[in-house]
Amino acid sequence: MLLNPSKSSPMNVKTVKPCESFPREESSSSSSNESAQQQSHSNTADDESVVVSTTMKLFPILTPSAHSLVSMFIPRKKALSPLRFVPRNPRVRAVTPSPEEVEKERTCLVYLIRHGEASHNVLEKAAQRRAKEQAEAKGLSPEQVQECMEQARIAVLTDESLRDASLSEQGRHDAERARHQLNDLARHHGLSLPSKVLVSPLTRTLETADLIFPSHGAIQVREEIVERKTGKPCDCRSSSNTLSSRPSFRRFQMEALRQTSFLEKEGSSCSSNEADSSFDEEEETQPSYSKIDPASRRWMSDSRSNRHHILDRRLSDPTEEDKETLRARTQKLLGLLDEPSIAVVTHKGYLRELERGTLGQTDAKEFGNGEIRVYRIHLDANQTLEKAERVV
Repeated sequence: MLLNPSKSSPMNVKTVKPCESFPREESSSSSSNESAQQQSHSNTADDESVVVSTTMKLFPILTPSAHSLVSMFIPRKKALSPLRFVPRNPRVRAVTPSPEEVEKERTCLVYLIRHGEASHNVLEKAAQRRAKEQAEAKGLSPEQVQECMEQARIAVLTDESLRDASLSEQGRHDAERARHQLNDLARHHGLSLPSKVLVSPLTRTLETADLIFPSHGAIQVREEIVERKTGKPCDCRSSSNTLSSRPSFRRFQMEALRQTSFLEKEGSSCSSNEADSSFDEEEETQPSYSKIDPASRRWMSDSRSNRHHILDRRLSDPTEEDKETLRARTQKLLGLLDEPSIAVVTHKGYLRELERGTLGQTDAKEFGNGEIRVYRIHLDANQTLEKAERVV
């Protein structure tokens, strides 16, 4: 029997509103899933209401259970999950430096070493001790005591017998102790021993390097790491000829020292005759002309005619450095760090400005005689300091 939806049916059919006929079924999932699907269910409920309302108009004689059966075959809209971007190639392509830049970037392990006690250090300590006793006997304030001690220390350094001072007996013991300490540090902390040694050209540092590295084959003497230039005899180095004539220094590489200054006799207070004879002596033993850099060649071309003028100028007006100038000079060390592990044997004043200035260790204490500190220095492709880490 076909039903005609256009005619009213004689059957007593109870009219049920869509919202009453088709209550939403309770979900058996947890409350967390209900809250996550709430938005998608609300959209689906609207669609179902429209379909049920239309069905009731077309087939009014259908019972509520029949309407429920119809709704079972109506597909629900699937809830859309939150958008998630999935790249076609999940691997992130990083910007890597070129091989040339990688080669220039480096990390260097640097052993900073102060020389052992020198003869002028002995006199300094004795003068300071006497000055302290005298100042305290007079009842001076602590600030005045320190001032008297500093004046006494500077006064003894003008002694000409202290020219290019050597190590004292205690200083030699300091160097021997430092040799054992360096080996112990490397073994205990798993550090590599220095493959190259840079040393100041003053005698006390050369003697220290000779005792700490008795069989090292790559010890370079560098003017760049010399002590602050004060004009005092103890800070005036000997000529390269004088230094290389000592049997213990003959294995040291002094080519860079000779090229740094063609006039090797740097003693600011030495006599004119002594400096002049040293000039002639050095001229005979200079490296071959082809091995000298162009700047030094131009200087050498007119050096004979100007040598007496240069000597007079250096002797009468010696170059001195203040702390700011020395601190700027310490940055040159970064350009010399071309090995994975390097030792630098130098002086208290130089090390103080290097740590507090170039390495950024503003609170660093002054080095003691024979003391060793180890840094790991990171340089970028432009040979600029990125980071300096104190290791020991």
